[in-house]
Amino acid sequence: GDLAVELMPPNLLLLDLLNYLSSTEILKNLELEQSENLFLLGMGKAAPALCVALKKKYKFNESLVLGNDIGGHPYMNQGSLLNGQRLSEFVKRIPKEAHLVVALTGGASAMVDIIHPYFKNLTSEYFEIQKEIVLAGISIEQMNKMRKSLSQLKNGGLFKFSGTQSIETIVISDTPEKNLSDVGSGPTVYSQLNLEELREIGKIVLDEKLCKLYFDYLNLHEKELVRDVRHHTFKVIADYSIACKKMKEYQWHKNLNILLDPLSLSLNEGVEFLISKSRGSWVFSGGEFTVKVKSREHGQGGRNQHLVLEFARRIFFLNELELNEKQLKQCYIVSIGSDGIDGNTEVAGAYFDFSRLQKAKELGLEPESFLELFDSHTFLQKVEALIKTAATDTNIMDLRLSFIPN
Repeated sequence: GDLAVELMPPNLLLLDLLNYLSSTEILKNLELEQSENLFLLGMGKAAPALCVALKKKYKFNESLVLGNDIGGHPYMNQGSLLNGQRLSEFVKRIPKEAHLVVALTGGASAMVDIIHPYFKNLTSEYFEIQKEIVLAGISIEQMNKMRKSLSQLKNGGLFKFSGTQSIETIVISDTPEKNLSDVGSGPTVYSQLNLEELREIGKIVLDEKLCKLYFDYLNLHEKELVRDVRHHTFKVIADYSIACKKMKEYQWHKNLNILLDPLSLSLNEGVEFLISKSRGSWVFSGGEFTVKVKSREHGQGGRNQHLVLEFARRIFFLNELELNEKQLKQCYIVSIGSDGIDGNTEVAGAYFDFSRLQKAKELGLEPESFLELFDSHTFLQKVEALIKTAATDTNIMDLRLSFIPN
């Protein structure tokens, strides 16, 4: 279980993996369906870098890249609607015989949107609904269903605005394989929505006033939720399964368990799962744990920092497993957002080990109050456990390594 000297430290291993997933390496085998009369539309956090790489490989007549320079993330804002307007004007101009390449990455859902006329004079309520969707602690899948129901662009809506119907989507996916229509809430992919299910999600997420607004909207525009979307090509160039393959190639540790299915759990269930799985072996896992932010006046942090601090609280501070000091010195957790941004902070995530526990004790810090205030960032900053990467030029989901000796 001891970290062998020759091993790359866990934090560096994850950063090296992100480096691989963002490199032009992942575009090496890409062949577009058409090689001339090409137009390029980029959307999402990693879109700027992906578009730069695509332009090195192909010649495009014109391109538009919509990142988070003006579009909001994680909360939609006026800039997101401005991006939607720019998108609509751009794709309308594309000649019918041209081929549109959509470079789609996670984060596009919040950064670019075309609002339904119903909400034209209700934009502040619209943004409020979108913010509640993020804060409610519902699954990524439920989030996307609701977002799709509200937007004219999402769920295959792009075809309605585009001058050409010859569209190919190149994807860096931040969702489990089976949910490809959830990347950016699927501007070029249609999946059927169930009205009853949408109402149920609405009741969980929204207060009475916003719920009434949402239900009225659904009742009036139910027919528009069905879209006529032609079949088109959808190519995934980076996702969690590619990350797992690369992790295997590293041969980092003989005792490494690579979990091939991304985890979709609440944060407390996630911590419980990692504690049980990590006994006696290093565990590499991906997936995004949901956190229900109970107070709207919360501190700084994100899923990854909150997870690391909750894991640390149980393993290091409470010592729930009754480990001796030698064993505690071997325990480790690192969790990062693969896009380099965790929640409302400027860092990718954090790690925790015995040395950080000692630092916390020196400073007289206990994690409970920080967790209650959703202020994990402040605690982890004080014990110097944060991981800062700057933009990673990829976005495939949260990634973690954890270990607890037997």
